[in-house]
Amino acid sequence: MAAIPYVTGVESDLSSFEWFVLVGLILFLIGAILAITGGGQLESSGAVDRPAQKSNDPSCKFCGAPMNGSTTYCPNCGKSQS
Repeated sequence: MAAIPYVTGVESDLSSFEWFVLVGLILFLIGAILAITGGGQLESSGAVDRPAQKSNDPSCKFCGAPMNGSTTYCPNCGKSQS
């Protein structure tokens, strides 16, 4: 087994399973610290993206024409809206 710098004598005491557990624990701790501290985000702008408000006037899903009271078929392109 290759020698690990700054860790002398310990690598022979641990089995391969114990090494996987040790490495997994270290990676878990790093991930937990990043999750708690915000994941390394540099700066939050404070602005929240809001979706565009839908108009109350229904329009065709395909061509965007106003439906003019029809809810089943578009009066412009004739496609079904269901």
